[in-house]
Amino acid sequence: MASVYDSERLAAAYARDRPPIHERILRAARLSRQADLALDIGCGAGLSTAALAPLAKRAIGLEPVSTMLTHRRTVARDASFVIGRAECLPFAAESFDLVAAAGSMNYTDLPAALAEIGRVLTRDGTFLLYDFSTGRRSVSGDELADWFDSFERRFPWPPGWTPLDVRELRLAGHGLRLIDYTDLEVRLPMNLDAYLRYMLSEVNVDDAIASGACGAEEARDWCVETLKPVFADRELTVVIPGYIATLARLPSHCRDGRGACLVESVDRVGIQGQLGGRQDLVELSDRAGAGDRDDRRLRPTEQPGEHDLTRCGAKFAGHLSEHGEPLQAARVGVGGG
Repeated sequence: MASVYDSERLAAAYARDRPPIHERILRAARLSRQADLALDIGCGAGLSTAALAPLAKRAIGLEPVSTMLTHRRTVARDASFVIGRAECLPFAAESFDLVAAAGSMNYTDLPAALAEIGRVLTRDGTFLLYDFSTGRRSVSGDELADWFDSFERRFPWPPGWTPLDVRELRLAGHGLRLIDYTDLEVRLPMNLDAYLRYMLSEVNVDDAIASGACGAEEARDWCVETLKPVFADRELTVVIPGYIATLARLPSHCRDGRGACLVESVDRVGIQGQLGGRQDLVELSDRAGAGDRDDRRLRPTEQPGEHDLTRCGAKFAGHLSEHGEPLQAARVGVGGG
């Protein structure tokens, strides 16, 4: 089954037209220090990876849908990217002192993904789980909220998203614990053009265009004509509700004697980034036994920036050139963008 995020149009829209929400939500993160190496799970076009720059010295974005990373160099120039799935992270144990996931865990096999996050997180590391809704209302009046109701009727949301409340998860079974949870609102002044581009970048609009339910110009014209009376040549302050949760690994003494919170050894490509300066991930071993997976290391490129996108699979790990052309295909999973 193809992912709704496997869309060149959507990748471009995410890179170009989304408002700066990640940065504002991450300002609420409560970290004791700047991380050395961060992993951004389900990074989409790379906006959430770029937003980690103040929180981490180096960042790697992981995305299952390679199309979404088409504009990664424009969005997050100094980050590195890996094509892979949250349920089988291609990294050695305790590789990251910061892991973040922005709205991507809703598309995963959650128990498997949480177990993997607990495995790659350092003992004193932090897992930031956050998400936000689409800006469907403004601080002034109900006109925008009423419009958004009609927008959802005109462009129904595709399936695949599963609701998630971290406060209700049995985290201890995955070796994790919840430290802090904060509901918040991001308020952004937006004019008609900015909000129009934002709405046209939504996955429900792209899904309608991809399925043939409407054309791109038809979708744009409908949004323009129906939004004009809502904005009426003025800015609106759009309210975007969200949350951020801070998690950490359970102390070892909180785990049972059978190691129920530990991931058993399995065949997996195990890597740990050894990135200096702006050097990127360039190569993975195509074989790693369960016993030696934590000793696998990436070899940084001799010329920083030459390769920045690594493709991971259960039995193969190769890399793509700076032009995005695959040197060898690999099977990748389906997940959120």
